[in-house]
Amino acid sequence: MIRFFEQFVTVIWLRQKLLINSWRRHGLLNLILLLSFSITALIGSMIGFTASLTLGSFLFQQVTPDQIMYGITAGTVIFLVIWIFGVLTDLQQTESLSLENLLHLPMSLTGVFLINYFRSWLSLTLAMTVPPMVGLSVAMVIAYGWELLIAMPLLLSFLLMITGVTHLFRGWVAELMANKRRKNTILASIVIVIVLLSQLPMMLQMAFMRNQRSQNQNIYQQELDNLYAKINAGTVSPQDVQEQMNELSEKAGFERRRQSDQQLKDIGNVVKTTARWLPITWQAHGIRAAIDGRLLPGVLCSLGMFTIAALALWRSYIGTLRIYRGTYTSAKAISQRAEAPAAEVSNGKKPKWKSMMTWELPFLSETTTTITLGSLRSLLRAPESKVLLISPLIFVCIFVGIILGGVPDEIPEQVYRVIPPAGCVFALFTMMQILQNQFGYDRAGFRVFVLAPVDRRDVLLGKNLAIAPLMLTTCLALSTAATIAFPVGVWDFFANVMFSVVAFLLFCLPGNAISILAPIAMKPGSLAGANPSFITFVIQFVAYMLFPFLLLPMAAPLAVDILLKEFEIISESIPLYFLLLIVELPLIALLYLWVMKALGHLLEKRELRILEIVAQKVE
Repeated sequence: MIRFFEQFVTVIWLRQKLLINSWRRHGLLNLILLLSFSITALIGSMIGFTASLTLGSFLFQQVTPDQIMYGITAGTVIFLVIWIFGVLTDLQQTESLSLENLLHLPMSLTGVFLINYFRSWLSLTLAMTVPPMVGLSVAMVIAYGWELLIAMPLLLSFLLMITGVTHLFRGWVAELMANKRRKNTILASIVIVIVLLSQLPMMLQMAFMRNQRSQNQNIYQQELDNLYAKINAGTVSPQDVQEQMNELSEKAGFERRRQSDQQLKDIGNVVKTTARWLPITWQAHGIRAAIDGRLLPGVLCSLGMFTIAALALWRSYIGTLRIYRGTYTSAKAISQRAEAPAAEVSNGKKPKWKSMMTWELPFLSETTTTITLGSLRSLLRAPESKVLLISPLIFVCIFVGIILGGVPDEIPEQVYRVIPPAGCVFALFTMMQILQNQFGYDRAGFRVFVLAPVDRRDVLLGKNLAIAPLMLTTCLALSTAATIAFPVGVWDFFANVMFSVVAFLLFCLPGNAISILAPIAMKPGSLAGANPSFITFVIQFVAYMLFPFLLLPMAAPLAVDILLKEFEIISESIPLYFLLLIVELPLIALLYLWVMKALGHLLEKRELRILEIVAQKVE
């Protein structure tokens, strides 16, 4: 045991030494910032413990046991959110002392596994959250007596369960992410899934509120209709009308408050039921039972979480054993992969799907088609493009929530018509990072374009067409979701489709110019770029500031349509927005082709400088 402790301390010291040396290589200022941040985190942990102990001792005597359980449950959810984002951050970093490196040291396999596990406890998330948790546990003992000592094993078992399951998950993901491209794809997929799941409660709440709101409106409207019927019949006096209107308003307000209280009560019942069966809420359930003097539920919850932690660590140890033996993948899977190509050749079967690189695009030359398909294939395989699609997905979820929750009647129709094109512009802005640095993501592959005997205008056209499916599909998804969520006409939907094409062409022109004048080298598999020069930074910043001016020609058709119909100059039945875009689209297309000639000559002059920038090694 003493030997294991000495090895653990040595590994932690070596890890910290490597971290400090890494920051020192990046400059003295970075080292000072690291030390300052570490000291601040340490002081913050002590302040968190003291504050939670002091405030908890006072507040626990002022609140009900149910409120304590709700607070612990909410704190657990917040902790898990912070913990998940911390795990995602760690997965994107390269560990200087990975498990493979530790296996080369003169230590037993069990010692390597335990050191690798307990090292995960030395994280910023635990350093900032565990001291306040301990302080609150001590405060419960002070407030309610010795029965609440069960809070200590509950907290320990909860942390062991979270860290054990996380260790198992990280080991499983590490096997999947042996391929670097697949690693970044997995990270992007995890982020997308987390974002979508985070929007699910909002959509369910909106659907529930919609049902409640519609029921209240029906009851209130029915009583108003009865009152208006009495007024028309002359059976009530004006004074009685005012009194009954006031009574209806008070009754409606009372009903809203009653339903709000009932909703909170229902949520509380759901939390209580969930706390009994969901392992991550067993800590709250055990503490709630201990406050009532029942220790058995707390003991059972602690044993349950200890059991989950033990099973997760045992399964993780099996994975460590596989790494030690060099059997990442089963021999069966390896033989299947080896025999698959031979089986296809022997059977003489043709592949079901035609390769993308063999496609033929209409109205495009062979050169432009090759550049388009090659660039599109690269974008589809790159995790960067997947990450950039997260923001539009959030917008789609918001629109779905609006569809479920219902649209307020007091919003003017003109606002409805503006929202779909606004969503399209938002989608384009989320992809601007790729559009205005198109060659940066090619990295060393840009030399292919430099050496190729092709017109540089075709290179730009192919790069734009490669981005078009991603941007236009996102625009179409947002426009469709907004069209369903808000009551706009069919003509507006088709007009918004043409608006997406117009907006894309207008955004491509400055995007191409910035890609040529201010390219930035990108880190492999990341959205982070190398340190750009001051001039490059200024050009990129000014471009972002000037992009909103592109909205003027895009918004003109819809603005003209709304104004003319608002002042009743034209009939509401005339689809002026659609007709104006039919005229604007070919004009913008001609402008795009004309400007692309000049941009092609500019690319030919600066291509060597671009290659020098984007092909440099970025750590």
